[in-house]
Amino acid sequence: MLVENLDLSLDGEEVKFICYTGMAASILNKKGLFATTIHKLIYDVNIKEEKNKKGIVRDNLHFILKKHLSEEIKLLVIDEVSMVDEKIYEDLLTFNIPIVMIGDSFQLQPPTSNKGIGYLLESPDVLLDEPLRQALENPIIQLATDIRNFKQFEYGNYGDNLEIIRKEDICDDYLDEADQILAAKNVTVMNINTYYRKAILGKMSPFPSNGEKVICLKNNWNVSATENHTQQFLVNGLIGNITMVKKLINKSQYSKFNFKPDFFEENEFREVSFDNIYFEENLRNEDMFYEDYEKYKTILYSRKRLTKLGIQINKFNYGYCMTVYKSQGSEFGSVLYIDDMLSRQTYQNHLYTAVTRAKEKLVLAI
Repeated sequence: MLVENLDLSLDGEEVKFICYTGMAASILNKKGLFATTIHKLIYDVNIKEEKNKKGIVRDNLHFILKKHLSEEIKLLVIDEVSMVDEKIYEDLLTFNIPIVMIGDSFQLQPPTSNKGIGYLLESPDVLLDEPLRQALENPIIQLATDIRNFKQFEYGNYGDNLEIIRKEDICDDYLDEADQILAAKNVTVMNINTYYRKAILGKMSPFPSNGEKVICLKNNWNVSATENHTQQFLVNGLIGNITMVKKLINKSQYSKFNFKPDFFEENEFREVSFDNIYFEENLRNEDMFYEDYEKYKTILYSRKRLTKLGIQINKFNYGYCMTVYKSQGSEFGSVLYIDDMLSRQTYQNHLYTAVTRAKEKLVLAI
């Protein structure tokens, strides 16, 4: 609607909707706007083998700016712009394409060390000052406003929508009743997921089973599924359930499952190759393979051979609890946020972003 009201007489191919994260792009696709990540639109990827300080050879990604985009695109629309860093913004400006930026300056900044451009939202051309997710009288809205204004809040129940408790008062009922559990730190997420599977679901094996909730940890634009005539890709932060899983025996330590995202009704991603090790050893990210290189070097060598054959192993882990970073751009009916100690610079942004993920009910555990 915003683009239509600008009256720029542009056709659909001349307007590109882009986001920093694949999950935010997926949400726009779900709403009927074909979107992609900024990286996928403006960069070509060059993979180089490089040695780290320990002399270990690994693949490193190098992003090369694409050319001639301005010949095809007349307008860029960036959603969740607070997560875009200055380096990417400077690269976007080189194309001399008009940009519409949409976001919330109080949400999370870039997950990199580079400075974000959220400050551009502090003097917007258009300001939306009426909440769309909840009614104005919803206490979640008031809490979000208080956080923005750095006001103190107290433990207690605030109607049917908001409950603020101490972390030590968290019990299994809180975990079980939440549509989504959020935390700021990866270590908290890993611990909650492990506990949830054992205490709530009675799962003793670390390997996933049918029906389990999982989250994609890395974009793969080569894998897609169609839902409601819209092509959806396998993107970082996409969350859903396993509908079928089969464990494979191979040197590369990968298996396959069918994966149905939460917002899919009819279809699913079929025969998705996934990394066993992320589940069985509770890995946080790919760097951990190289931190213990001797342990994983045979697996890494085998996987390089698969890559040359065009087989990509996708990174998933359990999704009962997820980081606030991965939730940005998403929304859930009821949320349990488990507060983590963070630096003063990022604490308020994490808290505010977590609170605003809840549409109907929020339990804040501090």
